[in-house]
Amino acid sequence: MEKIIIVCGGIFDEDLARNLLTEKNNFIIAADKGLSHLIRMGIRPHAVIGDFDSVSEMDKVAIETYEKVGDATVIRLNPIKDATDTQAALELALERKGDIYILGGTGRRLDHSIANIRLLGLALEKGRCLTILDTLNRVRMYRATPDSKGHITIGRNDQYGKYVSLFPIGGPVRGLNMTGFAYPLDDIDIDDFSTLTVSNEITSEEGDITFREGTVLIVESRDN
Repeated sequence: MEKIIIVCGGIFDEDLARNLLTEKNNFIIAADKGLSHLIRMGIRPHAVIGDFDSVSEMDKVAIETYEKVGDATVIRLNPIKDATDTQAALELALERKGDIYILGGTGRRLDHSIANIRLLGLALEKGRCLTILDTLNRVRMYRATPDSKGHITIGRNDQYGKYVSLFPIGGPVRGLNMTGFAYPLDDIDIDDFSTLTVSNEITSEEGDITFREGTVLIVESRDN
């Protein structure tokens, strides 16, 4: 199954991105200024979407070339809009099958980083897997349903970094269990604004997380 990679204009690690962007059969979407990252790497996206009101002159030339030659789909958005270019890119990605990744979705602008993290919920509501990746973090979101508990297993050898943090989203998380961690939890409830589950560490071969009710944001992090 293909992976859909959305490249945004935030902080970008070319070494990290290259592994995803050069895999066969992946579909690459440049969200507005994210195009400059791809141009620098010599990678042509399959689609470019944005209002393009702040892209460089080099990006504008590339966009016009894509439109003339037709070797990439260009979707021009009205600059007077409410939703972000990244949300528009995600909605385009949701039209395809496969797991979705956002690169360059975090950075100096905290408002944009928060907005992109919130998009994890939009994908979750559509029943899709969306992951935000940067050099130091992997961010995902999971939800328990009336039919099944939330369940996440992170292998110690597969984790993205040393630390695993959980954040309740949109309300409390109930019946939370964490096994295989330095700070295990047994059937507890976590309030929406609690920091109890920040910076835990996997101590067994895998860390197992289950919860009966709620939505959690899971952040795997490593230090510089």
